[in-house]
Amino acid sequence: MNVLGVHEGHTSTACLLTGDRIVACASEERFTRVKNQMGTPLRSIDYVLKYANIKPKDLDLIVVG
Repeated sequence: MNVLGVHEGHTSTACLLTGDRIVACASEERFTRVKNQMGTPLRSIDYVLKYANIKPKDLDLIVVG
């Protein structure tokens, strides 16, 4: 099961879990260089999916906290 976790608030972040393991996690501020970046972490989502070689259609669940 592939689960994408997304946090859009203070220090927006995306995290990808496969089964019971965290495969990749990235904060949006790493890509925008804006400390405590808020909003939808589009660059972070792209990064974690590419890192794990997973396409959006392969996601079983998207969780927004």
